[in-house]
Amino acid sequence: MLFTQLENSGVIRGNEVVFDVVKKLSANRIFELAEEASELTAVNQVPHATSLFEHSATISLSGGRHPCEGLSCRLQRVSELARFAALYSDHVYIRNPLMHYNIHVEKRKNVNISILRKELFEDLLVMNELRPLVEAGRIVPITPPGTRCPHCLWDQNENSDECTKLRPEFERLQKEFFNGVSVKLGRDGNGYYAELEGDEILLEHDTIVTMDSLPQELILNKGIRTKLRSGNKILLGDNWKNLLGFHKTLATETFENIIFELVLSNVLKTSFLTERRLHLRIFDSLSSNDGLNLRNHTIERYLTALVPFAQDVAISDLLKLREREGNSFQVFRQYLTKVIDEVRTVRGEFSEKDARQLYFDMLAPALAGLNTKVEEAQRDLKRTVMRRSVTWIGAISFGLFTGVLPAEFGALAGALGIVNVLQETGEMLINKADTTKGLKTDPLYFLWKVRNLSS
Repeated sequence: MLFTQLENSGVIRGNEVVFDVVKKLSANRIFELAEEASELTAVNQVPHATSLFEHSATISLSGGRHPCEGLSCRLQRVSELARFAALYSDHVYIRNPLMHYNIHVEKRKNVNISILRKELFEDLLVMNELRPLVEAGRIVPITPPGTRCPHCLWDQNENSDECTKLRPEFERLQKEFFNGVSVKLGRDGNGYYAELEGDEILLEHDTIVTMDSLPQELILNKGIRTKLRSGNKILLGDNWKNLLGFHKTLATETFENIIFELVLSNVLKTSFLTERRLHLRIFDSLSSNDGLNLRNHTIERYLTALVPFAQDVAISDLLKLREREGNSFQVFRQYLTKVIDEVRTVRGEFSEKDARQLYFDMLAPALAGLNTKVEEAQRDLKRTVMRRSVTWIGAISFGLFTGVLPAEFGALAGALGIVNVLQETGEMLINKADTTKGLKTDPLYFLWKVRNLSS
């Protein structure tokens, strides 16, 4: 339904986002498209989840603009989400990427149409990356009631029990950002910028924040003013960092998104899915599904290490295979879940190194074993077919010799090269035969099929 609407509007055609159409849209038309998309993805039309494999993805993992609005980062995150949905989840619910155009309608009068068109174009590119999974029903975009933004939801519920429980964590996170993120200040033309650097648990990568102006205290400081004018960057001390307040902004944005996801997960009765350990730590302070959420995070985060060849398989092919091998998929998923839980129980955590070791120690040898079984089954089948072919040729020869078969048949058989015909028939029977029939109950049969698609 959603992509039918976008196709009908002309902004998407097949697998392409049509830039020539997007760049001509008026602001009112963009807002109309967003409103139509929100109606089609209203959360009250979505049934409650019924299994442990129903997930709600964070805004960032769904391709949102936080914590990084760079298009390449957003596309990378939804690509990871797509493979997780295809290889593990029943459904993944994401926030409708167009819903934010319907928020804070009071600001529409001051909109910059060039920026609005650019943002829409990028949002459509992100959505189109997920199209095969949306159309297959594996990823479900939704619009929560009232189309409130995470910031509004936080403000309106700041004194609620949930937010009160989060207050100590919120204050702790502010300190963590303050102590763990360095700030370098620089000048660029008529404006300023700040380079933020920190551990990956706090920042996905180094971040640059542009600013039109600085607090008066910084401008009046002669040393800082002189260095900025000379083109040098300045590593700020604690007092100046506190004045700029980036640690408060980063903590607030994180918590606003967490509250939003908490509400969404409770409404849909889903488990939580995030690519960031920081989100998981905060979310689990309010959730009773600590182990389940950690497992989801583990598999999503390290899926490439666990299944390194999955990156080489088109999403559409993964979906077709999953549909065709439904029972084998269920067996594989149960096996993977069990193995991950066992490793976490022994080690207490699960890292990328653990994921790679699990693949090379357990998954790769098991896949090689399946290859060997299939090759042996093919050899056995070939021997059987050739034995039958030899028997057939012997019967014909005996018939010709005893006169049981007409002599004309013998001449015809020779002219046609009956031996070659029978051999080719045997090879055809081998190719058509299902030599994997007895392997479909193997827990890694589905993964073996995925690997075959990648080669």
